[in-house]
Amino acid sequence: MKISYLDYLVEKLFQNENLRKYYRHYKKFKDSIDKKMSFGYYRHIFINFLQEIAEKEKSHNFWGNSILLWEEPEFYLTPQQERACYEALSQNTKLGLMAVVSTNSSRFIELENYQSLCIFRRIKEEVEICQYSGTLFSGDEVTVFNMNYWINPDRSELFFAKKVILVEGQTDKIVLSYLAKNLGIYNYNYSIIECGSKSSIPQFIRLLNAFHIPYVAVYDKDNHYWRNEIELENSTLKNKIIQKLVWKKLGEWVEFENDIEEEIYDESRDKKNYKNKPFYALETVINPKYIVPKRLEEKVRKIFE
Repeated sequence: MKISYLDYLVEKLFQNENLRKYYRHYKKFKDSIDKKMSFGYYRHIFINFLQEIAEKEKSHNFWGNSILLWEEPEFYLTPQQERACYEALSQNTKLGLMAVVSTNSSRFIELENYQSLCIFRRIKEEVEICQYSGTLFSGDEVTVFNMNYWINPDRSELFFAKKVILVEGQTDKIVLSYLAKNLGIYNYNYSIIECGSKSSIPQFIRLLNAFHIPYVAVYDKDNHYWRNEIELENSTLKNKIIQKLVWKKLGEWVEFENDIEEEIYDESRDKKNYKNKPFYALETVINPKYIVPKRLEEKVRKIFE
């Protein structure tokens, strides 16, 4: 965009009486242009401008009919600055600013705000546009899903993945990543998303179904010999829920027998052997003498196909 045209747009913007008291930010921008400062510096001026407004203003109509179109705001920003920028944008939308952002950064996406997301995909000669305006979660699911995001905000990267691998916890994520790399089948276009528990996997499946993102749901069968009847019924019910939710045209499921630890050691495991699972599981598979059981290798290959 030419600076002269930018001048015109900004002058038009500051005709809004609410914004006139913040005109000094634009003067600072003009001075930095004359001094030929960096593009990163220009962005910091704009972010500071948004942050000051968010701190001082309360009116939901502050911005009037203003629309902000911003392509890849993450340019020239550190990860910490990206998060600050996103927060400033988000706060200003509550003051009446309509912000339309095109991004390749998961830091500008929050899972809980899935209704505001729009995914564009090029399929051969056509462009597919996918947005979901319905409600995916209800009751306690909303709280649990939002907590999942705050525990691990990197889960937002699933919207950029060619394929999403849903796993229960840390052990699965660590071991599957290592084994896939060791087998030469790891794909950096895939995202392994740690859902936190088997109970949370269905929420992610519904989200991926809604946005037409390919996936595989990986879970533990959890029918260990040491479980009581109630525990077995509960785990079997959860397994069936996952299987039923998977869209065959979009996703699939892979079941560990009874969990990834039993797959790794190729034997039944006592309950007492599940302390420090990620460490001991990884310690086992990285041992040069470790031989991946055929059944486990087949499942890893299916997951990453």
